[in-house]
Amino acid sequence: MKQKIDPNLLLVFGGFVFIYFAGKKIMQSFGLISDPTERQNLQKLENQNYFDPDWYKQFLSKGNPLILTESTSKQYSETIYNAMGIFNDNENAVYGVFEQLKTKSQVSWLAKKFFEKYDISLLEYLRTYFNDSEMAKVAAIINKLPDYKV
Repeated sequence: MKQKIDPNLLLVFGGFVFIYFAGKKIMQSFGLISDPTERQNLQKLENQNYFDPDWYKQFLSKGNPLILTESTSKQYSETIYNAMGIFNDNENAVYGVFEQLKTKSQVSWLAKKFFEKYDISLLEYLRTYFNDSEMAKVAAIINKLPDYKV
């Protein structure tokens, strides 16, 4: 005996599945729920602490770690500082700075120079303006970098 499948039941089920996945993406885009990848990137950012201005010093015994020149540090610091606006932030300028860095030791050095210039930690400054999703993008850029190069 063959059972008939109610097409309305399939449409209702399909609608619920669509709403679930579409709604999940929309809520992730607004930061209402977090993406597991974002959580991993943020957790790694917290655990490694490469935004610490002294983090790069642990590699001094292995040779001089790759850091930034004074002029480059100043330029990058100003770019990040000026990217934050009253009504709209220039997130891409901040992402661009971190995309130009070659090592996590350079992130630490930049954090040191940023603090010296503006008297606020780089990480604290970013968190003032960036939500978790935007911080996760910064973390994703940095997390793929090597710790240092000599």
